[in-house]
Amino acid sequence: MKKTSGNRAFTQGKFDVALKFYNEAIEILPDNHIFYSNRSATHYQLKDYAKALEDAQKCIDLDAKFAKGYLRKGQALLELNKKEEALVALREALDLAPKDEEINAIYKQANK
Repeated sequence: MKKTSGNRAFTQGKFDVALKFYNEAIEILPDNHIFYSNRSATHYQLKDYAKALEDAQKCIDLDAKFAKGYLRKGQALLELNKKEEALVALREALDLAPKDEEINAIYKQANK
């Protein structure tokens, strides 16, 4: 499946390849929030923070209870120098997944 290939490329640091697979996955299943989350993370790694934010928001629009969508949004907003908005998104992520170590670490770092 395209998502699996995208995940493999992502973990290997082949972000352009991962992006291609996530784009294809979204073409096949455009309402899958995980694909947008993964593509958001890929855009983030490619330092395209505006697109990372756009995909994070689409992820949230598709599943407002998916904590990683808010995490991705918060990370992108931090890079876009929108700290207050980022903290709101990260707080939402924490509310949805209070024990998630990655979310906790990024929230604490952002709060410094």
